[in-house]
Amino acid sequence: MECRRWPRPTDGWFARSLQKRGEPIDLDNWTLYHLETDFSEAVDVAERHPERLASLKAAFDAAAWQHLAYPLDNRDRRGPVHWDLYERHGAFPFTGETVDVVITPGRRAER
Repeated sequence: MECRRWPRPTDGWFARSLQKRGEPIDLDNWTLYHLETDFSEAVDVAERHPERLASLKAAFDAAAWQHLAYPLDNRDRRGPVHWDLYERHGAFPFTGETVDVVITPGRRAER
């Protein structure tokens, strides 16, 4: 199985640190998965393979510095949906912000 989420070969290993939008970033909550044996990422093996996790964390850190991703920003930038723009253009023109749209079958979207 090939892992395409990481920009370099990781021998089937995948590490991630999930962050909640709008809360301070916590890079001490990493999880580690071996995708060749656990493709659904159901079993966190970080405690069994600390050296592998340390290697992937170091690779993340190096890539983040190389690509100017630091400082990481986790602020909640969701704002109100501008329906007048949607109605005028038939779509949301790019404003530099992203918009989360939730579609619930059987319910009309609220403006």
